[in-house]
Amino acid sequence: MRFLKGTVALLAVAGVAFGGSIAGTTYVLDSREEAAHEAQQEAVLAQERSEIIAGLDDSVEAAENAPEVRDNIGTYTVRCQVHEEDEQGPLLGFVFGNHHESIDTAELVAENYLSRVAPMGNGELSHCRTWENYTSQGAIDAQGNPL
Repeated sequence: MRFLKGTVALLAVAGVAFGGSIAGTTYVLDSREEAAHEAQQEAVLAQERSEIIAGLDDSVEAAENAPEVRDNIGTYTVRCQVHEEDEQGPLLGFVFGNHHESIDTAELVAENYLSRVAPMGNGELSHCRTWENYTSQGAIDAQGNPL
């Protein structure tokens, strides 16, 4: 009888341990899938942030005359292109700035990240305009990778 009770107890402990490891594995797999999904969403957002939108007049004059749009959280997010030397030079990347009241201040914040896109000091901001989706201040290269 003692043998039977010991065996049942051992099986109960093994069942809990085995069940716990299965549950733990399921949780790890779920978190990996979730992380992969989040990474995919971030890649799509990075691509959108770095696009020069086809059909959109991206000239300096159009940017200056573009409507002042608040982003989806009620602040001003500004996106500026960074070109090598001048606006006719190759596109190096983009800088973003935010401010709760002023577009000019948001542009100054964006300008602080110019050296990340053009570390040699050869970059120039151009085509600054407000952005409809909040994007944290910072810089990305022309392919959408954060700098």
